[in-house]
Amino acid sequence: MLALSLKAFSLGLSAALSPGPFQAFLLAEALRSGFRRSILLIFSPLLSDGPIILLVSLLLSRLPPVFLGGLQLLGGFFLLYLVYENARLLRLKTQLETKPSYPGIVKASLINFLNPNPWLYWATIGVPLLIDAWRQGAALAALFLLCFYGTMMRALAGLIFLFSRSGRLSPGFQRVLLGVAITCLLGIALYQIMTGLKTLI
Repeated sequence: MLALSLKAFSLGLSAALSPGPFQAFLLAEALRSGFRRSILLIFSPLLSDGPIILLVSLLLSRLPPVFLGGLQLLGGFFLLYLVYENARLLRLKTQLETKPSYPGIVKASLINFLNPNPWLYWATIGVPLLIDAWRQGAALAALFLLCFYGTMMRALAGLIFLFSRSGRLSPGFQRVLLGVAITCLLGIALYQIMTGLKTLI
């Protein structure tokens, strides 16, 4: 039980801190909306990972690599849309506006669902560990998921808190930080599109 908990803790921390489109979106939202309006975004993996785990368990091992390539391509184009949406804020001369985070949860969940990283993680690491834990008992499988998501969500909350502190800075500096986040989103989007195209061609 202790070994499984340590694995879940390590994997959850890695999932939260590994750079990717989901993390870039969270940091951009923290810069835009502040901590209170962005903290709910830590729950978005709970919405997207359920279908991923189910599909991985039933289908992914039987599907060709072109499936992940298509998923990566779709995710890249969706990130380009988010880059455009966030770039409009850079033209504002006033302080960055705040928005309710409910639409943000939907966007973050969609980003995570269209990102190949969770699919690859659950296909290669998560589901095998989960199945192994389930064979030893449902309580152990539940403990694995609890430790994994508990660690990941706390780490994501820490990232959101750190980046939301910039809300106390001047509007000009906020826009600079938002520009950095947008650049990261753009780079990740282009990488996903190119990687997805290579897989499909």
